[in-house]
Amino acid sequence: MSYITTYTRNHFNPVHPEAEKIDIQDIAHALSLTCRGNGHVSSFWSVGEHCICCAKEALGRGYSNRQALACLLHDASECYMSDVPRPLKQEMPRYREVEEQLLQVIYKKFLGSSLTDEEAQHLKEINDSFGHIEGDFSIRHCAEVLKKVVGADGIVGRIGGDEFCVVTLGNLKDGQQIIERIREESDAFNCTSDKEYYVELSAGCTSVICRNGLVIADALREADRALYEVKKLRRNSVKKIRL
Repeated sequence: MSYITTYTRNHFNPVHPEAEKIDIQDIAHALSLTCRGNGHVSSFWSVGEHCICCAKEALGRGYSNRQALACLLHDASECYMSDVPRPLKQEMPRYREVEEQLLQVIYKKFLGSSLTDEEAQHLKEINDSFGHIEGDFSIRHCAEVLKKVVGADGIVGRIGGDEFCVVTLGNLKDGQQIIERIREESDAFNCTSDKEYYVELSAGCTSVICRNGLVIADALREADRALYEVKKLRRNSVKKIRL
């Protein structure tokens, strides 16, 4: 058999990829179920979540929508040919050749062309900053900060990827005070950390009145919108420069 059967029931040959058979549903579905780091993480973190984090970081740095889409697609080849640990991949030149060929077909289908040198460099910087070990550390650190700040006064939950949700009683001013305490904890860590990057928490806040007909999804959407506005003000926050 010279093909794989994808989620959408396409017969696809990764060695001889046909652009018309590449389906974004296959990519999204497969990557959401594929764990980063061959599963060597403290909690499940999918390749799809990693790609979403990279895309959000690109937008947070003020890069173009095209760059963000490239970040979203940069691991799309793993949907069709999986991935292998880097030390082993270095011993597999044919694998790397097929992987690169497939990725170029994907880029050309969804972006219209291959990445420029500048786009490729931006992608590498963002991707490196979200390696599975450092990504795992950052997520656990953020969870610890949120639990410390919120304590018994609210509920902290991870809702996917690098996103958390905090629910507390109070008004918008109370929420802003919590955000300020989160910033203080984050700044204190970054001042003494030996990491080559900042672990930064961006937060958005909204308030809702508990009543019949309240839709939690609407509240989350408002908080997410506020978060996005905060991230738009943030630029080049991942790399730490030592003098």
